[in-house]
Amino acid sequence: MNVVDAVVTKVLSAPRFNDKYAEDGVTWWEIDVEYDCYGRISTRTLTFKARNEADEVKVGYQFLT
Repeated sequence: MNVVDAVVTKVLSAPRFNDKYAEDGVTWWEIDVEYDCYGRISTRTLTFKARNEADEVKVGYQFLT
């Protein structure tokens, strides 16, 4: 599987806590973004283990997709 660089162009939501599977001990933070990947604009929900990681997502944030 190949991965490519993606760059956030717009933050679409504030970080939110998801505890859907808290009974199993699984929780996470998520944030919706618009991103550019080699000229193609798409949207995605990024997930993080900690709130401070989600807070770092700003325009220009890079991730692999």
